[in-house]
Amino acid sequence: MDPLAPIAGLTIDRYAELSAEVAAARGDSLKVGEVLEKAGLPSDDWQRAHAGWSARLADPVLGLPLGARFEERYHEKLDDLLGPPPDVPPEDFAAMLGEALALGLPGMGETRGVSPLVWSRISYNSRKILATDPTRLTACLALASQISERRLTGEAPPTEPVAPGPLKDRVFEQDATVAAKAVGKAFFSGLDAFGSAMDQMSKSLLGPSVGSRVIVQWSDGNKYPGTVAKLEEGRVLVTMSDGAQRWIPEAFVQVA
Repeated sequence: MDPLAPIAGLTIDRYAELSAEVAAARGDSLKVGEVLEKAGLPSDDWQRAHAGWSARLADPVLGLPLGARFEERYHEKLDDLLGPPPDVPPEDFAAMLGEALALGLPGMGETRGVSPLVWSRISYNSRKILATDPTRLTACLALASQISERRLTGEAPPTEPVAPGPLKDRVFEQDATVAAKAVGKAFFSGLDAFGSAMDQMSKSLLGPSVGSRVIVQWSDGNKYPGTVAKLEEGRVLVTMSDGAQRWIPEAFVQVA
């Protein structure tokens, strides 16, 4: 099988472009419909292309080279649609990565007010920058590892800033290369699609729309049913089963 063979008439580059347009619609089903209509693509063909390319991108052999090509075109298109990505220094990205390793993406996103779409853009841009500087990359991974460990163990933060001055001048608690191993694989694999374009695209495709039935992950650890009443950037107004309406961060809302 040719891994680049079109699916439902879509090449991987065209699929990435349309995925970016769908993601930029932020779950608005009407806007998604407009995107597909403008592309002359029936909904069934889009779903077939999405399922097919998702399978190829998840393949342990094909996924890495295909994923790199997908992400590049996807983020190029997002930049065209939404403007430049947020300007976040790689050291701040490392801190966010460490928090996500300890708290999960929803926990980090809620704490910092970062939506999955915004995070995917921060992550991709930071990974591109760090890929050109192995020393800085190793240092950032070590920093993420330390932050994650402190969060998980409940260790009090140091009295001094976590990353004073340039990272090259930092003295780590342990050798940076050793520390980096704890998060290196997660960083390069996207932490189970954490930060990857594919993750956000899937959330947009399969995410909630007004009127859809959803499951809300509550702070008590339980899940509760509800119906979407309204969508805004990064949050969803959900009508719960008791009739009460509550704004929920979108990371905690899944289509039922």
